[in-house]
Amino acid sequence: MMYLFFSFLIFISDVQAFTRTLKSGTLRYEASDNNKTFHGTSTKIRGTISCERECEILLAAPINSLDSGDPRRDGYVLQVLLDSYQFPVVTAKAKFYKELWQQKEFTLVANIRIRGFEQTYLLKVTENGKYAQFDLDLEKHNIKIPLFSSLNKNRIIPIYFTFEWSE
Repeated sequence: MMYLFFSFLIFISDVQAFTRTLKSGTLRYEASDNNKTFHGTSTKIRGTISCERECEILLAAPINSLDSGDPRRDGYVLQVLLDSYQFPVVTAKAKFYKELWQQKEFTLVANIRIRGFEQTYLLKVTENGKYAQFDLDLEKHNIKIPLFSSLNKNRIIPIYFTFEWSE
């Protein structure tokens, strides 16, 4: 009986709520153009995670903060393909059980909104929430690459996140 009581106390103390904000974050992506692979980044990600028994994570990045180092290509991608004026922010949100946050590696279901289209993805989260990765499917967000364009014909873009959360 005493063991059950202490187990209950441990469970209660483990359910403490917490909220963290994103101190810094980086979004990286990889695509190809004319058979050359290029990498783009954004360091303007904002986000929070709030946990009680269940955690909710919210992330947002201004679409114009994506930078591949080629202003001509970036302008085309942002204005023509991503409609950055009409849809200026990319968002992600997910809910998961708090116990996952303590694990070194886990997968969660997240809703990603780009160009007004929200789609579900599986995000692989590692190092206790420091890194995440998923493969963005351009077709799911109605991003149509013109036939004459040499940009990423396979329509799948790997996305990588690095997070530093407040304590």
